[in-house]
Amino acid sequence: MEYLSHLYLPGAVAIWAALFFALATMWGYAMALTAEAGDTSALTFARRSYGFFAMSILLAAMVLSLLLMTRDFRVEYVFQYSGLDLPGYYQFAAFWAGQKGSFMIWLVWGVLCLNVSAGIGVIGMASPMLQEIFGGSLIGAPGVGFTELNDEQRRAVAAIAAGFTGLLSLFNIGGRFFWASLSDKIGRKMTYYAFFVLGIALYAGAPWAAHSGNTALFVAFFCIILSMYGGGFATIPAYLADLFGTQFVGAIHGRLLTAWSTAGIIGPVLVNYIREAQIAAGVPRESVYDFTLYILAGLLALGFLCNLLVRSVADEWFMKVDDGHDELR
Repeated sequence: MEYLSHLYLPGAVAIWAALFFALATMWGYAMALTAEAGDTSALTFARRSYGFFAMSILLAAMVLSLLLMTRDFRVEYVFQYSGLDLPGYYQFAAFWAGQKGSFMIWLVWGVLCLNVSAGIGVIGMASPMLQEIFGGSLIGAPGVGFTELNDEQRRAVAAIAAGFTGLLSLFNIGGRFFWASLSDKIGRKMTYYAFFVLGIALYAGAPWAAHSGNTALFVAFFCIILSMYGGGFATIPAYLADLFGTQFVGAIHGRLLTAWSTAGIIGPVLVNYIREAQIAAGVPRESVYDFTLYILAGLLALGFLCNLLVRSVADEWFMKVDDGHDELR
């Protein structure tokens, strides 16, 4: 029996559509950066293109899953990576069989992407978030909302918010030293468990801290969150070395950094879209970020599940010295 085609037309169309909409999204965001003040047409175009891009990727994945589950051996990928004797769950797992690297790499990719998506979303919204939530209370005028501030008060509030952003940057730097050092003691996987569990608690608790008017506690929550954002980057190379050995950890880490690129799109787009939707719905400025923070907590919950599924690679797959390699791991 031989396969008849390298490609399946509906899936190929979906992939090419995804590429087209990805390029359209990048073009739209590039135009948005140079657009005149108040002109949101390019930004709207970019966001719609990104939505079509996501739908195209989902459609391509659904087509491949359907071909695998129906065992359509006319398509090369199905012919190469599945069979009539495979149980259903292995048939589903064949979705990843043709990918370069093990499924474990993609789990770690998800761990990093979801951790970074939440953290980078906070970086993008830190200044406006502090200003809109606490408003006049930042300058000794409690009860005065952000929209009620005059120009002079807004400048003072913006200066405080800029200081808040700078403080977060310091914790981002410090977290790289602290969490990476701690991971040497408790292990990389346990460190990422700490990121996700503590992060979920902090994101879910941040709206409570905001509505209670406790600025110091709110700031402390996000300082810890940003320390874990930096710690995630500092810890991931050692995590990869523990899992896959040191021989090709540089190349693996390079590929894994695509998770950072992806998160750089997901986090800010998600946060900004929800914020604008909440404002358009008439939600008060001090409550605009509540739903966003709960969504970010949900992203960390997904990251926790990815980390839970990570397992050590069996010793049989590591290169041996007698194979002509200089190191075992």
